[in-house]
Formats: sequence, C-alpha cells, structure tokens
Amino acid sequence: ILFSVPVCLLLMRKDPESLGLYPDGMSREEFEAQSTAPARHGSTGDWTVAEAVRTQSFWLLISFVGLTGFVIQGTLIYRTAFWEDTGVSDGILGFATALDPFTVLFSGLFFGFVAERVAARYLGFIGSLAVAASMVPMMLATGAIWNIFAHNIIWGLAMGANITVNNVIWPNYFGRLHLGSIRGMMFPVAIGSAAFSAPLFAVLIDLVPDVRWVWGVTFGAYIIAALIMLSSRPPRRRRLPESRVGVPAGESA
Repeated sequence: ILFSVPVCLLLMRKDPESLGLYPDGMSREEFEAQSTAPARHGSTGDWTVAEAVRTQSFWLLISFVGLTGFVIQGTLIYRTAFWEDTGVSDGILGFATALDPFTVLFSGLFFGFVAERVAARYLGFIGSLAVAASMVPMMLATGAIWNIFAHNIIWGLAMGANITVNNVIWPNYFGRLHLGSIRGMMFPVAIGSAAFSAPLFAVLIDLVPDVRWVWGVTFGAYIIAALIMLSSRPPRRRRLPESRVGVPAGESA
C-alpha cells in the first residue's frame, strides 16, 4: 500500500486512450467509428454489473470459471505424485513438466491471433475439449514415457487457448467501462473453487479404487465445461417495442 498506491496515483491511467493510444495504430476517429460499429464476435456497448448479472451469458461464464478452476487446481496438485506412482523417473518427470509452461507460451501467442478471427466461445469450446483429451493419457497411464509427454503437451496447448479466451471473452461480451467490477464478481468463484479443489480431490482419491477414475472425473468435467462455453452466446440488450420507444416511464404510448 505504501509504495504501490502513490505510484499508481502518479502514473496509472484509466485506459490507453487517456494517453492517446489506440489499437493497431488507429487514429482517434477510426477508433470511435469502430467502437460504434456492430461487434463482430461479441456484444455492443458497455454493460454495468447490474445489467451483466441479469444475462444468461454472465452466469454461464461464471459456471465455466468455477468448474474449470476446480479441476485444474486438483489436477496440478496431484498429477506429479501420480506420475511418480506409475514409475516415471524424476528426470523424465521434470523434463516433461517443463514442457507444459513452454507449450503454453507459444500456444498463447498462436491463439491470440486465432481469437481475432474466431468467436471466443468457439475457441473456448475447442480448448476445453483439448484439456479433456489431455486427460486420456492419464486415464490410460501404465508408466510409459509417452503418457506423460502426451498429457503435458496437449495440456499446454489447451491452456494457451483457455487463457486467451478468459482474457478476451469478458470485454468482448460486456465492454471495458465496467470490466473490473464485472470480473470482480468472478474472482470469488475462481478462488473459492480452487481452494476447495485440493481437499475434495483428496477425498475422491481415497474413495475410488484407482486414481485413474479421478482423471476420468476431470475428463467429464471438461466435457461439461466445453458445452457450457459453447452455450454462452454474446448477451444482447432487450429492445423495447417500437410503440414504447421514446415514451416516458409511467405514460402509455
């Protein structure tokens, strides 16, 4: 607080436009013209929190964040011990695990370009299916080296897509003006689901006869998450009947 708040007050600006910066080198006139044009892959205008929470899209995205946060955290915590139990050596385990963030780095760059051309919900659908596919090598794991490499590479590719979607879908759907408040409604769900993930995964691991069943649960959860994302269409504001447009509240047309 002592150091960051003064720096933010002195240097931080609300948005790039406050510094005369516009996307892709546009002029101010071009940016304003594009801002009023119909959205290509999302909604139009800026939504308030009150407006956003009344849309189906908001709650579908919240459900997606909660479900995926739960299974991701549990998988990350317990997968290393699982691979060790299947007989994977420490050297192979370390090298294969390092491929995960390395793959995310390049897949994030690639899917950033894809997100400009494909609707975010389709990209999220594909990314979630890919995470589900990455669980198949864990469900079939026998200690073979290809199992862990296949899992980590597919997982990394899929996470690059999902990280990109999570960054673009909120402003695409609800605009930027109230984005902090709207995403602030999402963070307790994300943090809470991650917090409960480890103990609940531990209970599952103790209950099932084989830990591979738990990876099957993760597989199924991501199939559901993919369908949720596919269903989350951009929100549309309700239009008043033409006979009511311009009529003051409390008066008849």
